[in-house]
Amino acid sequence: MRNYILPVMLLLTSLVQAQSLVPLIPAPARLELRSGQFIIDPGTTLRYDAAQPELRRIAGWFSDAVHRISGLRLAQQRSGGRSISLKLKLNDGLGSEGYRLEVTPAQVSIEASGPAGVFYALQSVLQTLPGIRTNAPMAVPCMSVEDKPRFGWRGLHLD
Repeated sequence: MRNYILPVMLLLTSLVQAQSLVPLIPAPARLELRSGQFIIDPGTTLRYDAAQPELRRIAGWFSDAVHRISGLRLAQQRSGGRSISLKLKLNDGLGSEGYRLEVTPAQVSIEASGPAGVFYALQSVLQTLPGIRTNAPMAVPCMSVEDKPRFGWRGLHLD
Protein backbone atom coordinates (compact mmCIF):
# COMPACT_ATOMS: atom_id res chain seq x y z
CA MET A 1 0.00 0.00 0.00
CA ARG A 2 2.85 2.37 0.82
CA ASN A 3 4.24 2.04 -2.70
CA TYR A 4 1.11 3.68 -4.13
CA ILE A 5 1.01 6.75 -1.88
CA LEU A 6 3.89 8.68 -3.50
CA PRO A 7 2.69 8.25 -7.11
CA VAL A 8 -0.85 9.22 -6.14
CA MET A 9 0.42 12.34 -4.31
CA LEU A 10 2.52 13.35 -7.31
CA LEU A 11 -0.43 12.86 -9.64
CA LEU A 12 -2.73 14.98 -7.47
CA THR A 13 -0.11 17.74 -7.23
CA SER A 14 0.30 17.85 -11.00
CA LEU A 15 -3.48 17.98 -11.52
CA VAL A 16 -3.83 20.93 -9.15
CA GLN A 17 -1.01 22.78 -10.94
CA ALA A 18 -2.52 22.06 -14.36
CA GLN A 19 -5.85 23.54 -13.30
CA SER A 20 -4.20 26.81 -12.27
CA LEU A 21 -2.89 27.49 -15.79
CA VAL A 22 -4.82 29.61 -18.26
CA PRO A 23 -6.12 27.25 -20.98
CA LEU A 24 -5.43 29.26 -24.15
CA ILE A 25 -5.64 27.41 -27.45
CA PRO A 26 -3.38 27.53 -29.31
CA ALA A 27 -0.78 27.94 -26.57
CA PRO A 28 0.82 31.39 -26.87
CA ALA A 29 4.54 31.87 -27.48
CA ARG A 30 4.87 33.58 -24.07
CA LEU A 31 2.43 33.58 -21.15
CA GLU A 32 3.19 34.97 -17.70
CA LEU A 33 0.47 34.69 -15.06
CA ARG A 34 0.21 37.33 -12.36
CA SER A 35 -1.90 37.65 -9.24
CA GLY A 36 -5.29 39.28 -9.41
CA GLN A 37 -7.97 39.59 -12.05
CA PHE A 38 -9.70 42.13 -14.25
CA ILE A 39 -13.48 42.10 -13.74
CA ILE A 40 -15.68 42.98 -16.71
CA ASP A 41 -18.75 44.74 -15.33
CA PRO A 42 -21.17 47.51 -16.43
CA GLY A 43 -18.47 50.13 -15.72
CA THR A 44 -15.98 48.56 -18.15
CA THR A 45 -15.19 50.61 -21.25
CA LEU A 46 -13.83 49.56 -24.65
CA ARG A 47 -11.31 52.16 -25.89
CA TYR A 48 -9.85 52.35 -29.39
CA ASP A 49 -9.03 54.85 -32.13
CA ALA A 50 -12.45 55.64 -33.62
CA ALA A 51 -10.77 56.67 -36.89
CA GLN A 52 -9.83 52.99 -37.42
CA PRO A 53 -12.90 51.25 -38.92
CA GLU A 54 -11.32 47.81 -38.37
CA LEU A 55 -10.99 48.47 -34.63
CA ARG A 56 -14.57 49.74 -34.45
CA ARG A 57 -15.80 46.52 -36.12
CA ILE A 58 -13.69 44.26 -33.87
CA ALA A 59 -14.75 46.18 -30.74
CA GLY A 60 -18.40 45.74 -31.75
CA TRP A 61 -17.86 42.01 -32.25
CA PHE A 62 -16.23 41.68 -28.81
CA SER A 63 -18.97 43.73 -27.15
CA ASP A 64 -21.60 41.45 -28.72
CA ALA A 65 -19.72 38.34 -27.55
CA VAL A 66 -19.58 39.64 -23.96
CA HIS A 67 -23.28 40.52 -24.15
CA ARG A 68 -24.16 36.97 -25.27
CA ILE A 69 -22.21 35.48 -22.35
CA SER A 70 -23.18 37.89 -19.58
CA GLY A 71 -25.92 40.25 -20.72
CA LEU A 72 -23.55 43.21 -20.17
CA ARG A 73 -23.29 45.98 -22.75
CA LEU A 74 -19.79 47.43 -22.77
CA ALA A 75 -19.58 51.20 -23.16
CA GLN A 76 -17.30 52.44 -25.90
CA GLN A 77 -14.92 55.39 -25.70
CA ARG A 78 -16.06 56.49 -22.21
CA SER A 79 -13.33 57.94 -19.97
CA GLY A 80 -12.59 56.82 -16.44
CA GLY A 81 -12.95 53.44 -14.78
CA ARG A 82 -11.61 50.10 -15.92
CA SER A 83 -11.03 49.72 -19.62
CA ILE A 84 -10.13 47.35 -22.42
CA SER A 85 -7.78 49.27 -24.71
CA LEU A 86 -7.22 48.26 -28.35
CA LYS A 87 -4.22 49.74 -30.19
CA LEU A 88 -2.72 49.24 -33.61
CA LYS A 89 1.02 49.87 -33.35
CA LEU A 90 3.54 48.80 -35.98
CA ASN A 91 5.86 46.19 -34.50
CA ASP A 92 7.99 44.13 -36.87
CA GLY A 93 8.65 41.51 -34.20
CA LEU A 94 4.97 40.58 -33.99
CA GLY A 95 4.07 40.47 -37.68
CA SER A 96 0.59 41.31 -38.94
CA GLU A 97 -1.21 38.68 -36.80
CA GLY A 98 0.78 38.83 -33.56
CA TYR A 99 -0.25 40.67 -30.39
CA ARG A 100 0.71 41.75 -26.89
CA LEU A 101 -1.90 41.37 -24.18
CA GLU A 102 -1.40 42.87 -20.71
CA VAL A 103 -4.08 42.27 -18.08
CA THR A 104 -4.00 44.14 -14.75
CA PRO A 105 -6.84 44.66 -12.24
CA ALA A 106 -7.44 48.13 -13.77
CA GLN A 107 -6.96 47.54 -17.50
CA VAL A 108 -6.70 45.10 -20.37
CA SER A 109 -4.26 46.49 -22.91
CA ILE A 110 -3.94 45.00 -26.39
CA GLU A 111 -1.31 46.06 -28.92
CA ALA A 112 -1.02 44.56 -32.37
CA SER A 113 0.47 45.46 -35.75
CA GLY A 114 -2.75 44.65 -37.58
CA PRO A 115 -6.46 44.11 -36.98
CA ALA A 116 -6.02 40.32 -37.06
CA GLY A 117 -3.70 40.55 -34.04
CA VAL A 118 -6.30 42.56 -32.08
CA PHE A 119 -8.95 39.97 -33.00
CA TYR A 120 -6.75 37.07 -31.85
CA ALA A 121 -5.93 38.84 -28.57
CA LEU A 122 -9.64 39.33 -27.88
CA GLN A 123 -10.18 35.64 -28.68
CA SER A 124 -7.63 34.88 -25.94
CA VAL A 125 -9.55 37.12 -23.52
CA LEU A 126 -12.82 35.37 -24.40
CA GLN A 127 -11.25 31.97 -23.70
CA THR A 128 -10.74 33.01 -20.07
CA LEU A 129 -14.46 33.84 -19.65
CA PRO A 130 -17.29 31.38 -19.05
CA GLY A 131 -18.37 29.60 -22.23
CA ILE A 132 -22.09 29.92 -21.56
CA ARG A 133 -24.44 32.64 -20.33
CA THR A 134 -23.98 33.00 -16.62
CA ASN A 135 -24.32 35.38 -13.71
CA ALA A 136 -20.80 34.54 -12.53
CA PRO A 137 -18.28 37.41 -12.44
CA MET A 138 -16.61 37.98 -15.79
CA ALA A 139 -13.06 37.65 -14.47
CA VAL A 140 -9.97 37.71 -16.69
CA PRO A 141 -6.83 36.54 -14.86
CA CYS A 142 -3.98 39.05 -14.71
CA MET A 143 -1.35 37.98 -17.20
CA SER A 144 1.09 39.07 -19.85
CA VAL A 145 0.83 37.33 -23.22
CA GLU A 146 2.84 37.74 -26.39
CA ASP A 147 1.94 35.62 -29.36
CA LYS A 148 2.29 35.42 -33.10
CA PRO A 149 1.76 32.65 -35.64
CA ARG A 150 4.66 30.21 -35.79
CA PHE A 151 4.21 29.79 -39.54
CA GLY A 152 3.22 32.21 -42.28
CA TRP A 153 0.54 29.83 -43.51
CA ARG A 154 -2.05 27.54 -42.01
CA GLY A 155 -3.48 24.39 -43.44
CA LEU A 156 -4.85 20.98 -42.89
CA HIS A 157 -3.98 17.82 -44.73
CA LEU A 158 -6.20 14.79 -44.57
CA ASP A 159 -5.35 11.54 -46.30
